[in-house]
Amino acid sequence: MGAARTDDRSWAIDLGRWRWPTGRALDFALALLLGLLTVQTRRPHKLRLPYAWDSLLYIRALEHFDPTIHQPQPPGYLLYVATARLLLLWVEDPNRALIWVSILTSGVAVAALFVLVRLLYDRVTGLVAAGLLLTAVTFWFYGEIAYPYTTLAAGSTVLAALALALRRGQLPGAGGAALFAGACGLLSGFRQDLLLFLTPLALAALWNRPRRHWLLAAVAAGLGIVLWLVPTAVFSGGLAAYLRATLAQGAAASGEASPLTHGLAGLAHNARTLAIFLWRGLAFALLPLGYHALRRLVARRTPDPALPWVSLWLAPPLAYYLAGPCRRLRLHPERPARPHGPRRAWGGPRRARSARAGHGARGRSSTACGVVADERAHRGACGTTRAGHARRRRRCRPVPRA
Repeated sequence: MGAARTDDRSWAIDLGRWRWPTGRALDFALALLLGLLTVQTRRPHKLRLPYAWDSLLYIRALEHFDPTIHQPQPPGYLLYVATARLLLLWVEDPNRALIWVSILTSGVAVAALFVLVRLLYDRVTGLVAAGLLLTAVTFWFYGEIAYPYTTLAAGSTVLAALALALRRGQLPGAGGAALFAGACGLLSGFRQDLLLFLTPLALAALWNRPRRHWLLAAVAAGLGIVLWLVPTAVFSGGLAAYLRATLAQGAAASGEASPLTHGLAGLAHNARTLAIFLWRGLAFALLPLGYHALRRLVARRTPDPALPWVSLWLAPPLAYYLAGPCRRLRLHPERPARPHGPRRAWGGPRRARSARAGHGARGRSSTACGVVADERAHRGACGTTRAGHARRRRRCRPVPRA
């Protein structure tokens, strides 16, 4: 009997030897938990139908990738589409595959923000910042639809964390510089504007480095860009055709509201649009940010040592969205556009029910055709100008909810 009791004790868990993780292990565990929590909060609320016109372009790109015919629109986002293509093997629905990319990159963005703020400040501040991003209204919304904006958030935050680690010597030597630059070049295949927004931060991270580090970083960044640029050019019918399509898209975008083309009116429009989205995203953070700023002002403390680094990270996108081309909103920014309902699909309610149930390729194609037809009719009848808004209120029926 005594031997049996000894054997029973050998199977028991010795809780006295277990300890909470500390240091880097704790930070890794918290980042992982925050990422998983973000994915879990988004997973039950996926939109079942394409949200808007661009969503249809990404869905069509999963079948045939060619930016010259706007599948998707230039510059193409090859790695974003390729990731959704891999997930399509699992979910078997193009829209859901794209939404899963948004969900997963939302988790990456929240986890990376915790790591970045942990490096800049401390663990508690990192948890607060990650919690604010996790619950931000606009960030949550774009994590539920087939749009690549959460991919942009994840890429910029990951690269900002790598740049800070490189600057502080946690990525030492020429290998660290090459790793950071290669990540910049490769991740730009998800969103090419990462190269535009992260250039000042990258230059600051590599500042005062030997020439050999700069040379290796340039080579690594070039290789990262080549990995997505060459396949994109091949799918586009050649590099010249791809560059023509990209430049044409840039010229079309430059005709939108911009201080360069519309003067003060364009600047006011961009400022109003930017303020609306910042308010939607920072509403819950305004109170702690105001308290922090007031406390520093009253106490007359020294400036925040992390402020220059954060400014280099945030200033380029803010300046671009304020002074660069900004598309005119088709609906009021205070009222986000409703998703296109299945009853607008060709064939009426019967085929819409088939599409909503996902009965094979026929149901999915009828849904896609319905959104395309609805979008074309909506734009053709009502337009996108202020006069078009008035005509829409008088003539256009509201799109029913899904």
